[in-house]
Amino acid sequence: MNSRCPFFTKMHPLVLLIYILGILIVTMSSLNPLLLSLSLISGIAVLVFLKGRKAKLVHIIFFSIPILIFMILIQPLFYHTGQTVLFYVNESAVYKENYIYGGIVSLMLIAGVVWCMVLRELLDSEKIYYLFGKLSPTLGLFFTMILRFIPLMRERLEQIHEGEISMGRIGPNAGHIATIRNRLKEVSILVGWSLESSIETANSMESRGYGLKGRTSYNRFNFKGLDIGLIILESLALVYMIAVLVTKGFRVYYLPVIILNKWDIFNILGLIVFASFALLPIIQEIIYKIWEAMNND
Repeated sequence: MNSRCPFFTKMHPLVLLIYILGILIVTMSSLNPLLLSLSLISGIAVLVFLKGRKAKLVHIIFFSIPILIFMILIQPLFYHTGQTVLFYVNESAVYKENYIYGGIVSLMLIAGVVWCMVLRELLDSEKIYYLFGKLSPTLGLFFTMILRFIPLMRERLEQIHEGEISMGRIGPNAGHIATIRNRLKEVSILVGWSLESSIETANSMESRGYGLKGRTSYNRFNFKGLDIGLIILESLALVYMIAVLVTKGFRVYYLPVIILNKWDIFNILGLIVFASFALLPIIQEIIYKIWEAMNND
């Protein structure tokens, strides 16, 4: 686990699950530009805080470009609703409101993907199996194996490719056909390697009694007082944010005209609660460092 955020990542998996699900629910349920901007900025901040220098923000820019191109440049050409006409395409009007709506939807999707990246950092395969293993052992094992084998297969493919290069089978001047042929060969090797590993894994699971009635499994997660306190705080914050959503406090209309809801103390407090909830790993780490420094003194 990354050492940049040791305190929050050591919390009970249920604390982490409520945190991530709460952020995703609120983010994907609103088109308020201010809330989505807070969600995206907070998600990037938490991701950088968790991964440190390993947080490659260029990846966020890479997957954001196709979303922006489709939602802002292409989608308005086929969705003709709005009030302010910008130009005409084949006698069909293209409205300003469509571009604004496409930009907001793009912001929501990008923020959702960033928080999924945070989820990947907080919940590893062991924690996911602990959370869902008792409800459905097969489903929990299924998700655990997916999270394990996707990076494993990528690593194995890189090893195979490096091995092909070291043996001189792939040269810098190879043509396109030769490159494609070598890539297909590497994939074939990867499939054979994966099948062999799956057989070994199945034999290992059988020898350890997987699927037998009464079999128990070890886990290292125990509820502590701080875990229960955080679950209560997270639940209260989530209930409040959902209440703001249900009462349409964050509601913004874009089509056919842009209508912004009037801000009141209820909505402003909702944004403050959301920002605090989203930045919980950083806030908790700061409090922990202050508490640790005071005890050391």
